[in-house]
Amino acid sequence: MPAPSTNPSVSPAEPLVRDVGLDVLRAGAMLLVVLFHAAVPHVLTPLRGLVWAVSDSAPSRLLDVLFRASHAVQMPLLFFLSGFLAVPALERRGGAAFLAARLRRLGLPILVPGLAALVVLYYVWSAGWLLEGRCTLREIRAVKFADPAIRAGFLGPAHLWFLEEL
Repeated sequence: MPAPSTNPSVSPAEPLVRDVGLDVLRAGAMLLVVLFHAAVPHVLTPLRGLVWAVSDSAPSRLLDVLFRASHAVQMPLLFFLSGFLAVPALERRGGAAFLAARLRRLGLPILVPGLAALVVLYYVWSAGWLLEGRCTLREIRAVKFADPAIRAGFLGPAHLWFLEEL
């Protein structure tokens, strides 16, 4: 049950009305994110600072164009929608309840499985780099890489790269 609103102009009994168009737009933006990630190994010129586990030896011009187009649209659109859709929730719940709900909904799922996923992802990415000849087993075990691109991005923002884009 949602927390009572601290805003006197909004009744907690009012039903939430969803805008289907915004839901479709958000789903489309998420599909662009999937397209972006699927195209990364096939691009002609990767993004500056983007370290990926594998790359295709025969890149695709079409996927490169789709990659760049989705990159130009996806994050600004998702951030716009997030802010636009957060305002009614903030007004309905109030600041403290809104923050508590966000932490419960986003913070815990990111923190707990995220830490476990980091270990798994390290070995998945390392396997890709090993297969590509970009590192050795000794480098993986020592967590110390000779490849300058791997070294430069290793302790960087990783999947939070978009925060730098803001």
